[in-house]
Amino acid sequence: MADELQLNSTSQNLLNQVAHYFQGDVQVQFIGTFKSGTVRHDQAQVIQNGQQLLVQVSDLTAPDFVVTHEILHLLMTLRGFPKIYFPLTTDDHQLDNQLQYFGTELFDIILHLVVYPEQRRHGLITPEIEAAYVRGVRQLITPEIGKLDNEMIKRLVVIIDALVLLGPTLGDYRSVFEQNFPMATAAAQHLYQKNHSETN
Repeated sequence: MADELQLNSTSQNLLNQVAHYFQGDVQVQFIGTFKSGTVRHDQAQVIQNGQQLLVQVSDLTAPDFVVTHEILHLLMTLRGFPKIYFPLTTDDHQLDNQLQYFGTELFDIILHLVVYPEQRRHGLITPEIEAAYVRGVRQLITPEIGKLDNEMIKRLVVIIDALVLLGPTLGDYRSVFEQNFPMATAAAQHLYQKNHSETN
């Protein structure tokens, strides 16, 4: 089944753009036939092997969305968009890993301010994709327990990304976020609106 899967013309065109900037072979590789019914950013990854770039897709729920998402990130890198580095250490390995994780996630959210609108412009973010994305969010983070806990920062980062994709009111899914993640949603909306007002 995965071998027979065909990407749409938008995905193919973006692949051609990558090939223009990358002096080597660029391919999409579907790994298995799994369909989770969710959309998450860990469903695809880019692997470079010498002069070959592979976009590996592990979940076939929304292949065009997932592939174009990775390709747009890749295009930004190939066109010289700044990269993130972690040259400092706290001498606490666990803390360093947490800082790198959240730093990378926040950096990706900044990139998504470009990536998501481009995907939406090409018709790749549909109501079905939004629903699958929200299901993915609910896999990534647990509902709040009425007080701060050790997952609150992760919830905050995930919900800021949801605001970028769904819009500042969270569209049709506002009640899902407000009922399950009220504190993180309020904090994410505050940060999102503050940043949006400062950049306009």
